[in-house]
Order: sequence, then structure tokens, then C-alpha cells
Amino acid sequence: MSEFLNTPIEFLKGVGPQRAELLRKEIGVFTYNDLLEYFPFRYVDRSFFNKVADLPYLDSFAQVRGTLTKLEEVGSQRNKRLVAKFQDTSGTIDLVWYQGIKWIKPTLKLNVPYVIYGKAKLYGSSFQIAHPEIQELDKADPMKGLKAVYRSTEKLSAKGLHSKGIEKLTSTLVQQINGHIPEIFPRKMVEELRLPDRESAVKQVHYPMNEELAKRASFRLKFEELFFLQLELLLRRQISLQKNKGFVFEEVGSVFLEFYEK
Repeated sequence: MSEFLNTPIEFLKGVGPQRAELLRKEIGVFTYNDLLEYFPFRYVDRSFFNKVADLPYLDSFAQVRGTLTKLEEVGSQRNKRLVAKFQDTSGTIDLVWYQGIKWIKPTLKLNVPYVIYGKAKLYGSSFQIAHPEIQELDKADPMKGLKAVYRSTEKLSAKGLHSKGIEKLTSTLVQQINGHIPEIFPRKMVEELRLPDRESAVKQVHYPMNEELAKRASFRLKFEELFFLQLELLLRRQISLQKNKGFVFEEVGSVFLEFYEK
């Protein structure tokens, strides 16, 4: 493995000592290579936009374009929450934050186009989206393909390393890996099996332009894992046979029968 891939994770921009310690403890990410091999568990299509009016009928996360028309803090102390009215041409829905109000509220602007991403749920008699991803429309990344979703933990999320936070770190790293991920299979084998090269597979599994490329990248990496698992089993079997050759009976006769019976 290259020296670059063995670089401790704390040296990646956006990590630092505290986040690095959490990444090590929570998900076993110690190095750049560990982060690259922390693959997404699913993808969402962020090239499509829903309407606010459709959200109550969707049993999944959705992406919507619109503006914030009202922003206020509701409740007190432990029950305090930040509520924003979000609307598009089809209707209005509440966005709610129960945590991080002090730093979220100053970043939000009224009557400015936003892109939000979240899941609408029924609270009382109305639908809300709790802790949505939100970004100004002109600053949002143009999504032409799928967006990776990563598993996180409560402790990581508290430090901003939820799925989006991990994706941001991965993006920073993927932009630096050109030429640092060597191919481990012979070229002839890659060509005959029509596999993407290893570096392309790693990039595409994190940032696929479409579902087909995501499947090809995933297949390459799963094939690789299975290949070396099988190779290890064969080597273990060969070593076992060399160490324990056993006793060879040249013919089935009285000696063999006595051995078998006793």
C-alpha cells in the first residue's frame, strides 16, 4: 500500500485530532485508505425535485426547492425548538430543529431560495421535516447523479460527522487520490472480466454518475474481496495438506479395514 493511503486520518483537511479519535473509535477509520474503504450503504437520487404538496404522501426522503418565509424559536429550555416555514409554489411545510439552534439560526435567511432534503413526518395534525439538510440554491452542488449515504453514529453526528459530514471528508480525499491507488489484478484479468480499474471503482463507488456505474464499481470491489477470501482459503488448505499429509493406503485390505474399524 502506498505511503499516501497509509496517512493517518487526522491529517485530512476537516478532521483534526478530536474528530480523528472519534473516527477511530466509532467506525474504525485510522488512515486515508480506511476512509476510502468505508463504502456507502445506499444512494439517493438528488437530481430530482419534489413538490411540498407531495411530501405527506412520500414514504421516503425527498428534495425540494423553495424559500423560508418565517423563522422563530418556540418553547423554552429543554423544549425549545427552531421552526421555519418553507414554501414552494405548491404549499408550505414546517422545518424543525431541536438541536444546534444557536449556530443554525444565524445561517438561515428569509426569502432566499434553498434546497432542502429530508423526510416529512406527521406531528400532531401537521407534517414537519425535522433537521433537514438545507443549502442555498446558488451554493448547492449541481447533482447530476446519485448521492452516497454513509452510516454514522450519535457521537459522530454530534461532531458534524453525520452522513453528509462523512461525504464531505470523502470528497476531499477522493480529489487527492489520482494515481495513488494501484491496480492489484493483472491487466489481462481486468480486461477479460471487464472490470473497472481499482482507482476508478473506488471513485465511482463514492461518487457514481448513475446507477449502472455504481453497480459496476460495487461489483468490482465485492469481487476483489471474494477473490482474496477464496485465495486465502486455498492457501490455508495447501499449507494444511503440506503439514498433515496423512497416511496413504495403497489398497483396501485388512490393514485399511482394521484402521477404519478401530
